[in-house]
Amino acid sequence: MEIISSNNFTKFITSLSDDIFWNNYSQRDLLTTIEKRWQTLSLPSRNKIEMKILKGPRQESWETRKAFAKRRAWRILERLLWLQKSGCVLSPSTCEQIQRLRLIVPDWHDGRAKDAIVPQGSRSGTVTVNTDYNVLMYIPLSDVLQRAEQARNQSDDFLIKYEPFIGLIEHYPVRAFTALTRAAKKGDFPLWAWQQFLTSKIWNSTNHTQKQGRLFHTIAKRLTSYDDKKFADLLNFSSNFLYYFSKILTKKYISTFENLVNKSIKNLYINPNIEHSSNAHTCDASDWVITTMFSPSGLIAHSLFNDPRKENLLPNEGLPPEWLKNISSLLFRHSSFQKTILTVLFLHIDWFFSIDPKWTIENLLPLFKDSNENTCCAAWSGFLHDADTPHQELFLQIKEDLLQFTNPPLIHAAPILELLRPYSWQDGGPKITLKIKASFLMQK
Repeated sequence: MEIISSNNFTKFITSLSDDIFWNNYSQRDLLTTIEKRWQTLSLPSRNKIEMKILKGPRQESWETRKAFAKRRAWRILERLLWLQKSGCVLSPSTCEQIQRLRLIVPDWHDGRAKDAIVPQGSRSGTVTVNTDYNVLMYIPLSDVLQRAEQARNQSDDFLIKYEPFIGLIEHYPVRAFTALTRAAKKGDFPLWAWQQFLTSKIWNSTNHTQKQGRLFHTIAKRLTSYDDKKFADLLNFSSNFLYYFSKILTKKYISTFENLVNKSIKNLYINPNIEHSSNAHTCDASDWVITTMFSPSGLIAHSLFNDPRKENLLPNEGLPPEWLKNISSLLFRHSSFQKTILTVLFLHIDWFFSIDPKWTIENLLPLFKDSNENTCCAAWSGFLHDADTPHQELFLQIKEDLLQFTNPPLIHAAPILELLRPYSWQDGGPKITLKIKASFLMQK
């Protein structure tokens, strides 16, 4: 028994508002209901429903004509082809429209029609990011961020994430930066937009032009001009940018780099809660070193080792005073993230010892046997990470500390055995190596 007649059914379907008719969450119920009634409907009634679908969803205010055309074609194809594959015979004119719509979305294939009735909450798959930025191009700069945020919060498919600002950054970084700085002058600092900008993959390119180098410089200067409260909000992202900046750094931009480093270090200690504590709970060297690439303190420390002022130094020449000042600012403060900083410094312990052995012996080597276990783990994890054979004189300085630290459960001995291979038959090497091997066997 039909609850509603065929004529009334058609009137009901065609009278639905766009918000209801094109709602993703009601799409399954809508299509399966139409499919069950299709055979009982007259040709005029079928045509009316087909026309309702062919009209498509309405254009959003933030959409360009091109973006809307693609979205509209996709939604129509999804519904019509699902009905067709479910046994609903469509009119010849509708079939012709389907062929035209396929041309608008070249990446469409008919297998996608099955997604039309999969509930939003139960669909699975890989989320793809659509970075089409056309919606942000031919509008006033003052509207770019608002339009981008509107676009990223609206999607017809939860497996497609729309991020037009990312596309704008990658293709027109100056326009994206200008939109951010204009908003900042009005006191508006949207963190999502700054995150996308400062952590963009374009800054990590190895082929920067001179023009791009000037853009790096301009961005760095602008960041240092913001007050500490605003800068602290950006530090998790600006530390990524600082690291990328350091990789293309030339002496021409040293002063700007120095200012950004100083402001970053200052805000790191003013706002210790910016950085979460390390997830490394053991002395696994790889864990500790990997952690340094995902924390502001670690990225700041890594940046300092790309400073051109430390290049081409001769053995025993001494560390450059300006550069050493930044290292000291990071090193000689007690903080929850000091272990991250120490891990980075001890990655370069052999270099420190070669260039300035006196400073290294006084300031770094004692940390190998510090009473704080986290400090010890950080020092040894950095030292052991690359398993490079240390300078012979450095080995003589630390060999007893090394032996004590290999006792379980603090550290695995395997990487140490390879690292000390050249010293196996000199400078007390046999004794240490045998004891480490015994310790290693105990850990088995």
